[in-house]
Amino acid sequence: MRTNWTKWMGLGVLAVVIYRYRYRLINLALGSIILRRVVVRLVMRIPGVQNRMMRMLTPDTSYK
Repeated sequence: MRTNWTKWMGLGVLAVVIYRYRYRLINLALGSIILRRVVVRLVMRIPGVQNRMMRMLTPDTSYK
């Protein structure tokens, strides 16, 4: 019973620490070139993200 309580307490503390320092952790992780490439590849696989990014980066040159 006590180990179960300490496990949940530890997970709660870990969640608070990760939430508090989330931007520092993201900057640290994305500082690595290899990890950054992996993250970009994974994000671009999400449906709709690639199309939305291309629409934002390339202006509409068709005239109506």
